[in-house]
Amino acid sequence: MSTHKVDISHISKFNGSYFNVWKHRLTLTFKVEKLWPLVSGAEHLPVAPTAAEIAAGANALPQTGA
Repeated sequence: MSTHKVDISHISKFNGSYFNVWKHRLTLTFKVEKLWPLVSGAEHLPVAPTAAEIAAGANALPQTGA
């Protein structure tokens, strides 16, 4: 199973002031990079089947889950 690396080095860390502005900028950054569905929970990352599911022959394709 491959892991997807996302470069977040350009995102500024929260410095303790102006939380609302920082949160809004972070939200916009996620939306521009098309990561908002993953962050907001509207879309789930694929989950690999468990060993029991593979042995049973169920779900040949990966499921999506939280």
